[in-house]
Amino acid sequence: MNKPEPLNMHIPNLADEKYARLAGLFPNAITEIAKQKPYYAVFRDSSFSNDSAMVNFEQVFATYSPATIRRVL
Repeated sequence: MNKPEPLNMHIPNLADEKYARLAGLFPNAITEIAKQKPYYAVFRDSSFSNDSAMVNFEQVFATYSPATIRRVL
């Protein structure tokens, strides 16, 4: 009996595209979140357009909510 060939399935990662689209819609989202003074703030690395945006994220939280525990995954 012949064995069927395995299917080459590709599932696109749409999350990165959606994060980028949301970032374009809400450019001040990080500032608004920081003003809420959350206890934790967790973001995806891919949600930042470049390294300077990640540095800006740290500066915004240091200004508006220095006690917030910040993580980038």
